[in-house]
Amino acid sequence: MIVDTILVVLMCIAPVQQPKEASQNRFTEAFEQADRQFNKKYKFDIEELKRAAHETAMQADEETKEEREKAMYPFIDVRELFIKSKL
Repeated sequence: MIVDTILVVLMCIAPVQQPKEASQNRFTEAFEQADRQFNKKYKFDIEELKRAAHETAMQADEETKEEREKAMYPFIDVRELFIKSKL
C-alpha cells in the first residue's frame, strides 16, 4: 500500500517530456513536383471531374427515386398497432 502511494507521488512529480517540434516533411517538395508532372502529363481538370461525378450522382438519384421510395415506405402502420393493442 505504501509502495503504491510512493509510486503515485513519484509519477506526479516526475517531469513530463515535451514532444519534439514537428519537423518539415522532407518529401513535400518531391510530392508536389510529382503531382505537377502528373497533372501536366494527363491534363486532369479536377473541377471537370467533380462536375461529372455530381452529374452522375444526380442521374443515379433520379433513376432510383422510385425504388428508394418503395423501400422506405413503412410496411407496418404503427398508429394502427397502438390502436389494436389498446383493445
